[in-house]
Amino acid sequence: MSWRERLAAFARSLVQRREMDQGKRPDRYTEEATCKRCGPVWLWFAGEVPGCPWCWNRVADKPIPRPHAVRCGDCIHFERIDHPHLGDCTKGEPEPAAGL
Repeated sequence: MSWRERLAAFARSLVQRREMDQGKRPDRYTEEATCKRCGPVWLWFAGEVPGCPWCWNRVADKPIPRPHAVRCGDCIHFERIDHPHLGDCTKGEPEPAAGL
């Protein structure tokens, strides 16, 4: 690979990261995956991963486009109480009424 090809690839990766920081899904991220830290995310392959490129957004409180809506029970910030279906948000987000 020539230095020009490497430079072009590096520039494309910077543009992609900037777009991801804005919560935009890259065109090649077409598969639904599950990150153990972020929950459901778009990636270039399907499956479950321990971490993903969207983890940077999660840590920085930036948007993450989702393949489907995340419910409280699916969220990493949901902490169950003594009831099997109820819990609290450890991030301080407003919580819906019980049962909704």
